Amino acid sequence: MNALLWKRYKEIRTNKIKLFITLVLPIIYFALLTGFSVPRHIIVSYFSLACMLIGNLGHWNIEDLVHSETLLTTPLTPFKLWFANWMLVAGSGFIIAQIYLLMISFGSLLISGQFYISDVLYFIENIAFSFLGFSLLAAATVHNVDFTKWKQYLTGVFSIFNFLFPFAPFLFASILPTGIWITLGAVALGILLTTLSLLIARSSRRERLVLNIQKLSEAYEIKLLND
Repeated sequence: MNALLWKRYKEIRTNKIKLFITLVLPIIYFALLTGFSVPRHIIVSYFSLACMLIGNLGHWNIEDLVHSETLLTTPLTPFKLWFANWMLVAGSGFIIAQIYLLMISFGSLLISGQFYISDVLYFIENIAFSFLGFSLLAAATVHNVDFTKWKQYLTGVFSIFNFLFPFAPFLFASILPTGIWITLGAVALGILLTTLSLLIARSSRRERLVLNIQKLSEAYEIKLLND
């Protein structure tokens, strides 16, 4: 498990594109939200969720799918591999977003004498939607446990939503829901999606993963030869 986390960390440090997506893109995203006059409470409430979904793009690597078969010689199970990757991707996105919000809030205090996060409800909403972000990333990546087709079709819906959602504040800021009931609903939905994702991931089998990875490897190698 530690080896997998260290591998991901090294990838981000040495890959400029991943480093840009993980560390710089959230800042650009915040600047764009501000530049397009998105209301502050919408920015604060949804910023961490959007950053987590954006950050997921920086962790995608086709090589992991094709060559992960070698990891099956270790005590790691498909569930542990998926769980570690999920926690790293979602956790890093959440932490980075919170750090940036903290920096922005204190920067606003120094410049204008007022915290950027001026209402505690906005922060509570931010945490609730962040939890929803954890569950959405779980639901969008659970097919990685064995790459069966039905899991890929199921998670494809969440993958599309996760890709499109960061654009929502620009297009639908006036109708994006906030408030205590929406916050509770986000937590409830997050619990439901997380529970379902964990149950699906727990049902994975090492043998099924081996067979499906072999198929992916063959398709990937054929594509490389054709290119």
